[in-house]
Amino acid sequence: TAALAPTSALASSYATLGGVTEHLGSIGYINDTGYHAYNELNKNMLGLELVNETSNVGLGFMSFSNSYSNPSALMFASKYWPMTDQVKVGLLAGAVYGYTGQQMDTRLKIADKLHAMVAPTIKFDTDDLFSQVSLYGKAIVLSGGFKF
Repeated sequence: TAALAPTSALASSYATLGGVTEHLGSIGYINDTGYHAYNELNKNMLGLELVNETSNVGLGFMSFSNSYSNPSALMFASKYWPMTDQVKVGLLAGAVYGYTGQQMDTRLKIADKLHAMVAPTIKFDTDDLFSQVSLYGKAIVLSGGFKF
């Protein structure tokens, strides 16, 4: 008989080291005094995503400072569909904490400082590294990291 190879429920994990955001169609907001009321370029993301390689379904968490400089967090579920050996398209869905009042779309509001999110994503994989581009509303987020 053939020996069975050990398997793992979470055979692939992704550690997100950081990211860069760019807001589509926006030059940023400057109030009457010339002061920038928010910063649309943040590079201080840190996250972890655990993905089952068989089902391509995962769970993730990301901590970041949003474009209004509020401490924020994102919890999400993910699903990826392989296009090639190294390219996957995906969808992230979950909840974001940290935006207040007029900073969030009231149609997505769950509670104070908490709103729903859905982000289409494309991921580029190698054996050890990944990069991905996600669309969060008007913000394009480029992130990368390593697999373990």
